[in-house]
Amino acid sequence: MAKVTRKWGWVDVKCELCGREFERLRSRIRGRTFCSKECSAQYGGAVLAMVAKAMRSGKMIPCDMCGKDVYQSKSRAKSYRHRFCSHECHNRWMSEHQRGPDNPQYEEIPKRRCEHCGELIQRRVKAQKYCDLKCARTAKRTRVTVSCSECGCKFERMRSQLGGRELFCSRKCWRKYRRMHRQVEPSETVLRVRAIRDKTVRKWRKAVLSRDEYRCRGCGVGNDDTKIYAHHILPVGSFPHLADDVQNGITLCRECHKQTMKHEMEWAPIFQEILN
Repeated sequence: MAKVTRKWGWVDVKCELCGREFERLRSRIRGRTFCSKECSAQYGGAVLAMVAKAMRSGKMIPCDMCGKDVYQSKSRAKSYRHRFCSHECHNRWMSEHQRGPDNPQYEEIPKRRCEHCGELIQRRVKAQKYCDLKCARTAKRTRVTVSCSECGCKFERMRSQLGGRELFCSRKCWRKYRRMHRQVEPSETVLRVRAIRDKTVRKWRKAVLSRDEYRCRGCGVGNDDTKIYAHHILPVGSFPHLADDVQNGITLCRECHKQTMKHEMEWAPIFQEILN
């Protein structure tokens, strides 16, 4: 029995494991008492070991790799053909006795050629495509060397940019190839631009502006007040043979020229009356 030594509830108790006496509050005394956590853990471990030993129904069996005795329960002894004391012993035994054809799950993989260099290789796994890491890295490069479809020079492109189409080293080669292999007729805008760039059309423009004294025939604005244009009365895209005809031209200012955009055929009779 605990002996009361103080009026406020402290009592002297004795450790169940080491026997050392110490003080504790009466309200904290529940069941067995220990002087420290170490004594409590040691006592609990000893009790659990005794219980576990009493509940054991298996036997000690030597390890198949190192010969060390290891406990095996009845259920594990029936389920496994081999026993090991650790994962290291298990891995060592597997590497010595279950490698290659000795493994019951072994399946011989037929040889195949490397997808990069073409060398015949013995695959370790079915998904192996290359003979070594160097071939795999070279084959999986994101940039590959290709030839220009126009001049034939070598240059690099991303693998995603190939796509089975023509590749060019520069815009110059692309334009040259496009002109040589064009399969569609040029649009009216292209014909108009080509006509404007022609030397004969330059002479035509100068002749039209000189005839009209560099003044708009619509509103009379001169060259000093705004920019003036030599306008084709009949569009060049529809009438290319009239591109250099002076009678097919009239001088217009910026505002008047904007009004004729996409309405050339509607303004054509009006401009012809002005010239006549």
